[in-house]
Amino acid sequence: LRACNAVDFNDLLIHAAAILESQDDVRDSQRACYRYLLVDEYQDCNRQQVQIANALQEGRGHITVVGDDAQSIYRFRGSTPGVFAAFAHAYERAWGEQGGERLVRR
Repeated sequence: LRACNAVDFNDLLIHAAAILESQDDVRDSQRACYRYLLVDEYQDCNRQQVQIANALQEGRGHITVVGDDAQSIYRFRGSTPGVFAAFAHAYERAWGEQGGERLVRR
């Protein structure tokens, strides 16, 4: 792909995550565009997708994720079991400060 100056979907995610992490002006402008974030099928998110979501909501906690750990089907793309536990841990502080909802299991 590099020889053709092209990228695939995973490369797009890697580049987006890196840009949001390293360029404050880009991250801040994107945060301003997306005050609230909803991620469906969160169990299938890989590390880069989680990094992007976190970069857009870091310190705010205006994020809702929906999914079922038992239905993860994209392990070959890098999704991992326990992504909801990691989410709960990452946003524990934001929930405590803002009085938001806890992880709900049904």
